Amino acid sequence: MKVLQVIPSYVPAYHIGGPVSAVHDLCRALARHGIEVSVFTTTIGLDQMPSPLPARNNIDGVEVTYFPASLFKKYNHAYGIARAIRREIQNYDIVHVHSVFSYTTLVACATCRENKKPYLLNPWGALDKDMINFRNRMLKMAYIKIIERNNLETASVIQVSSDYERIKIQALGFNRNIEIIPPGINFQEYSKQDDLLRARYPELKDKKIILYLGRIHPKKGIAILLKAFCKVIATRDDTYLVIAGPIDGYAKRIIRFVKDDSALNKRVIFTNMLLGSDKVAAFYSSDIFVLSSYGENFGIAALEALACGLPVILTKEVGLSADVEEYGAGLIVNQDISEISEAMERLLSDSDLRKAISLRAKSLVRSRFDLDIIADKMIGLYKNIINIKL
Repeated sequence: MKVLQVIPSYVPAYHIGGPVSAVHDLCRALARHGIEVSVFTTTIGLDQMPSPLPARNNIDGVEVTYFPASLFKKYNHAYGIARAIRREIQNYDIVHVHSVFSYTTLVACATCRENKKPYLLNPWGALDKDMINFRNRMLKMAYIKIIERNNLETASVIQVSSDYERIKIQALGFNRNIEIIPPGINFQEYSKQDDLLRARYPELKDKKIILYLGRIHPKKGIAILLKAFCKVIATRDDTYLVIAGPIDGYAKRIIRFVKDDSALNKRVIFTNMLLGSDKVAAFYSSDIFVLSSYGENFGIAALEALACGLPVILTKEVGLSADVEEYGAGLIVNQDISEISEAMERLLSDSDLRKAISLRAKSLVRSRFDLDIIADKMIGLYKNIINIKL
């Protein structure tokens, strides 16, 4: 079976967000299972441009072609990607399209329809009305009506990461052919590492560490996390908050807010983005992971924390929260400052509870989110779609 994956950004553009690494992990697993996988993407998010462009590289057994981004980066426009998809689409059995509100999705879905090629479309949480209302609501709703509705309704399957995301998509009127297949984890990449945070930041020695890791974006609930943390440090002098994420425009605003607060300024550390073994080491260095998001189709960083046995606190708006609650692998709270602070205090004060949760966290990931299990499910879905006569 030959599968073409189309995504706006790809590794090593990790700072773009969780889908970049999650899609690459899936592609690697598919390749290990004997699937011929190719990726068409853009250079958006790359620190160093491959040369010459378009550039075709083999990354971990996956053939990746990078097309040069144009000035219209916000729309993920890239020169030559449409022409390449049209030229090569008949070489593939199925196309897996990632993202919405994107030029790459527009041309991939249109080409699939023109050539009667089956395709899956994964919106990666972007079809959540609450998140649409965050920014450019009118433009996005018009785009859905004019373009994205056709892409979704003619897809063989709309792939989502959680039941939470399924409900959000159905609320927009899309009710057919929705399949839940979440991201997966390769446990070999999440083995215990040295205490990175305390080694780099001596002030953390013998202290408790609350970790947030991911994009520093308004929807992630960083502001409410800081307010909840203020309540914690009002009664504790042994706790720090570490925020690990790329320092962009919104992050700089958050840093200024922290610096202007005398209490927070002494107890919050910004590490910038952590990748690979540094990221894993940060999970093992910490006592609690918190994701107080206003809307999260899944929560990949939370899944990584669970794989390291790190107790998590998640808001109910995180797609992974239902699984965590079922397994008792963390604490699930409302988007409420007091609830978040009380959950942090509860875990910080009870080492036995943290140890019990740690065991359940790893059990959850092994049973439901092992990457080979996820790859098998995806291959089964591909086969079912291919067997459907168009």
